[in-house]
Amino acid sequence: MDELMTIMNELANADISQIRISDGQMMIAAIVSIVIAAVLCFFGLKLKRVLAALTGLTMGAIIGAVAAVIAGLSGMALAGVILGCAVVAAILMGIFYKIGIFFWSFSSVVFVAGSFLDIKQMLFAVICLALGLIAAIVTMFVFEPFVIIISSLSGAISIGVNAVTLLGMDDNLIVRLIITLILAVLGVGVQFMMRSREIGKKEKDYADEFRATTSMEAEVERARRLLDDDDDE
Repeated sequence: MDELMTIMNELANADISQIRISDGQMMIAAIVSIVIAAVLCFFGLKLKRVLAALTGLTMGAIIGAVAAVIAGLSGMALAGVILGCAVVAAILMGIFYKIGIFFWSFSSVVFVAGSFLDIKQMLFAVICLALGLIAAIVTMFVFEPFVIIISSLSGAISIGVNAVTLLGMDDNLIVRLIITLILAVLGVGVQFMMRSREIGKKEKDYADEFRATTSMEAEVERARRLLDDDDDE
């Protein structure tokens, strides 16, 4: 436990000013982030298993790291435990994706709330965590609509943050909010349209199958009646 606390203190006290990132690297990172966020914003529901698996990968790596440090492991053993836990958790949450979506919803809403509130303050941190937990629970009961809303909003926020960075307008909160709001509405609209089309297609397939089954049963009944009539004659 002491080793874990030491590592956490070192990370907390790390001097990030020593890290040098060029403007080109920042631009590339921002563009990649925008592309990933756009996919999340407009196709979040279709990627539910991927989101669940990625959530499991992250959680597994964290759990593996904590367990390995507590066990006093280091070097390749430490890396092996982290990798093993990450892979197992990713596979399990990819299969049982609703569990993964629960934790994904929680972390996504905490991220969304934290982008508007100062999460460094204890009160706001508690509020963000409470909102995340409430959203995760509600998502389990209203699954698809909430996955659509959360993925669209979190993706839109990420695009807004990175877009203003590319435009050199980091301090312009209004522009960021406008970009976020427009993309969130578009993302929700597009995802609900795709969901409606998918539901409509399933209903059409079911209706076609039902008609085919009914028609077949009618033909069988007609043939049976003809045979009965022949027997009576």
